[in-house]
Amino acid sequence: MFVNSLTEEVKPEVLAMLLHLKKTRRYAVYTEGSGFDIKCESDDLAEGITHEGEVMACSTCPHKSWGNGHGRDAAPKCGVVYHLLGIDMDDGSPFLLRAKATSLRPVQRYLARYFLGKLKLADGSYADLPLFAYRTRLSLTMPTGTYAVLALTNDCACNEAEVRQYKALYESLRGIGRMAAEDDLPENGNDAD
Repeated sequence: MFVNSLTEEVKPEVLAMLLHLKKTRRYAVYTEGSGFDIKCESDDLAEGITHEGEVMACSTCPHKSWGNGHGRDAAPKCGVVYHLLGIDMDDGSPFLLRAKATSLRPVQRYLARYFLGKLKLADGSYADLPLFAYRTRLSLTMPTGTYAVLALTNDCACNEAEVRQYKALYESLRGIGRMAAEDDLPENGNDAD
C-alpha cells in the first residue's frame, strides 16, 4: 500500500507520470527504538559525506563492496537509492518515491524496457526517452511477506501535448533550489531595505 504522508490517504496502486530519477548512495544503520543513524550519504555516486563531515570517494569506500570484511557473501553496507519524482494522475499531487535494495532491479528493468536507448535520432543514433513519455502504474508486491517490492507497469504512451506539458513542468521543477555560489542571499528572508 502507498501512503500519502500529507493526506494519509492509502492506495493499493498509483497511476503516475514520472518526471525525474535521481540516483544516490546511503549507508545507514537501524537501531530499534531510535531509528536510522545515517553514517554516510552521496548525492552524486562519486563522493560521500560521512556523519562527521568527512568527504570520502565512493570508488574506494569499503562499505559499498560485497564482503566488506564480513565474508564474501555479506551485502554492501552502502546501497544505491533511486528517488523517483512523479505526479499522481488521480489528483495531480506530486510525490517522491524511494526505491532501494530489492526494488532496484524492477526499476532498472522497467527503465531498460521503455526508456533507455529507445529514441532514434536523425543521425541514426539512439538516445533515452524522458520518463514522461509514458504513464506508469506503480504497485507493490510482497514475495515473502516481510518486505514490499516496487512493481512498475507501462500504462500508456503520452500524446505530444502531454509530453510538452510534462516537459515544461519537469524543466520548471529542475530550477527549484538551484542557486549559484556567487548569488547574494537576502538577510532575514527578504531584500527590502
